[in-house]
Amino acid sequence: MKQWIFFVLLFCLIQGLRAQEATLFSPVEFSELDSVEIRKLFRASKHDIWIGTKGKGIFRWREDHLAKLTSNQEGFLTGFIAIEEDADANIWFGARGMMSINGESCRVLSEEVSSTVIFSFTIDRKGNLYAGGNRGFHQYSKKKEWLEIPASKQLNHQVVHDLIVDKNQAWIATRKGGLNYIKKGKLLKSFLTESNCRKLLQLNNRDILVGTNNGVFRINPKDELSTLVAGKLLLPEFEDAKGDIWFSSEREGIIKYDGKQWWRIANEGVLTSQQVFTIIDVEEELWLGTNAGLQRLSKAEIPWQKMNL
Repeated sequence: MKQWIFFVLLFCLIQGLRAQEATLFSPVEFSELDSVEIRKLFRASKHDIWIGTKGKGIFRWREDHLAKLTSNQEGFLTGFIAIEEDADANIWFGARGMMSINGESCRVLSEEVSSTVIFSFTIDRKGNLYAGGNRGFHQYSKKKEWLEIPASKQLNHQVVHDLIVDKNQAWIATRKGGLNYIKKGKLLKSFLTESNCRKLLQLNNRDILVGTNNGVFRINPKDELSTLVAGKLLLPEFEDAKGDIWFSSEREGIIKYDGKQWWRIANEGVLTSQQVFTIIDVEEELWLGTNAGLQRLSKAEIPWQKMNL
């Protein structure tokens, strides 16, 4: 009898969770993303693709179906520019505040950190989650609480666009204070102090690429700085299995670098827009988030031409 009651209660719990999941998302047609400004694409560990938009909320692509997050937090749904997955498979979203989804529920965090705008998230090799915002950077603790990091007060500028944390050191890309290097809680070095540092990418060889408003720069493990591209607004997105590095551009579409040669799309008509904010690699396709919506390109069919930078 007790065993029968247990299974009945378990069945009711599962059905309740499924109902909650169903009410959290509403199915929509892919055309819902037409002409929508897509600021962030993120592929989670379960292969869901999360789509953050400007003014149109959050969408999820799962098993060839598109769904939109339903929420009464309309004030928050103004422009998602950061998405990350933590070690517990929670999906975090950054905009004017933070929000997390664990599959069955949605939680908005409005006062947990001093930053009122979240620009980026990162995960270190131990699975710790960090966020960069308009008032420094913050860490999500093992107690499931957001903590202010004292070293954040040492930054040359408090607006943090991006960050990389590796063991006891961190590289912080700031809006007006360049790239700040922190080790063991102390600010040791600053690079590109006159630059608006927009995005960071750590390569497989441990070099770090820094995308700024006036070029792309490389820092090697010896902290030696070199210029990869001068005078161009290119933001490093990812390094693929071949070692090619892919860049988004708000003026020139997408560009890739194979370590020796720069490449651009030969036919401008291939892209729906030259203003690309985000790129992800999905098997044989590239997914692009642009100011004119979402575009999917077959990598094998992209016509490339060499370019000099």
